[in-house]
Amino acid sequence: MRTYLFIATLMGAWFLTVGSASAEIISAQLPYDQFGHLSNQGASCAATAVANSFRFLENRYPGIYDQRLTGDPNDPNSLAAARDRIRDGWQTGTNPPRPGMGCGPSPDVFWATKIQYIEDFAPGTTAFAGQFAATFFNLAAGTNFDINNFDQRGSIRDLPPT
Repeated sequence: MRTYLFIATLMGAWFLTVGSASAEIISAQLPYDQFGHLSNQGASCAATAVANSFRFLENRYPGIYDQRLTGDPNDPNSLAAARDRIRDGWQTGTNPPRPGMGCGPSPDVFWATKIQYIEDFAPGTTAFAGQFAATFFNLAAGTNFDINNFDQRGSIRDLPPT
């Protein structure tokens, strides 16, 4: 009960300050031309978005990713091939086959697939410990999260309430 009272008090204070607080708007825009521009084909919107964002990483940080995520940018089929691997699955070297994210993945599957893909195609290039999202409903329910406690899929495990 104390948790709900605390959250209600916190939310009330926030609502009271929203109307009177002012701040300068900060605008940031990533260079559109550095992203991939692959159009969605069928039920592949998540995999298409991931492939396009991987092309951004390669263009923005060429010394780190060196076209290892999506392939040759001069090959018009390389981005679509990356999208298809992300959606349908892949296998690199002696690693076990990876299932891919399919169509319309859950957030856990979405993040786990991105992490596994980067680790398979560009190992050791990216830190993932900062990826965390907790909703108001999780916090109101008394669920505790340990952002440094990732399982093998990259999702966050719930800790018992304290």
